[in-house]
Amino acid sequence: MMISWDKIRKIDNYFPSFLAGEFKIDGYSGLTSISIKIWENPNLSKPYIGECEYSFWGPKQTGSYSSMHPQDTIEDAFNDALFGLTSFDSKDFPNEVVFFEKHTTNGSIYYDGNGEEVSFDEIMKRREKYNK
Repeated sequence: MMISWDKIRKIDNYFPSFLAGEFKIDGYSGLTSISIKIWENPNLSKPYIGECEYSFWGPKQTGSYSSMHPQDTIEDAFNDALFGLTSFDSKDFPNEVVFFEKHTTNGSIYYDGNGEEVSFDEIMKRREKYNK
């Protein structure tokens, strides 16, 4: 059997981590869907890490945030990754000043709370105007 290398990721410097699961969330804050991958490294005391494809950037944050803390279970890793996306969000923030950063192999892509792609310069203009 051939190893599927897209299901293995080097999380630390010593042991590979394996894709234990991938979950989709539809319709969060204007985004079509969000993927959370759970990586397992059986050599660690807390073997699971959740990785959300987006990080959250609210109007009062200096930069985008995601959470990837090692956890005991797949469910805890999922909840940690989801917490990283939702913990700084608020229904009081206008969608125009809430941003999501998607990391790709070609750099970051940014979306506002309406799901519209925006440039980094546009983000900075909107944040400056909102925080005056």
